[in-house]
Amino acid sequence: IEGFTKFGVETAPDAVNALLARNRVAPEDICLITHQASTKLMEHWKDVIKPGAYVETIARYANLVECSVLFNLAAYSSASARSCRP
Repeated sequence: IEGFTKFGVETAPDAVNALLARNRVAPEDICLITHQASTKLMEHWKDVIKPGAYVETIARYANLVECSVLFNLAAYSSASARSCRP
């Protein structure tokens, strides 16, 4: 459990921030689309990464397990989610 927690809380957001910095992309210029396992973790990622927008579907559809990223990409591309674009 410790490794899982460390990855979710530290490794994943640190990797995103490093990738953005390396490519000179400001966090507020991105729309973050992730696997959505828990609202607590998602809130943490929002606080640490500070994206311009974040596609959030967990409240409506719950944890979609393996298909959540594909589902959220589809949600992002739909007309109703276009407001996610910063």
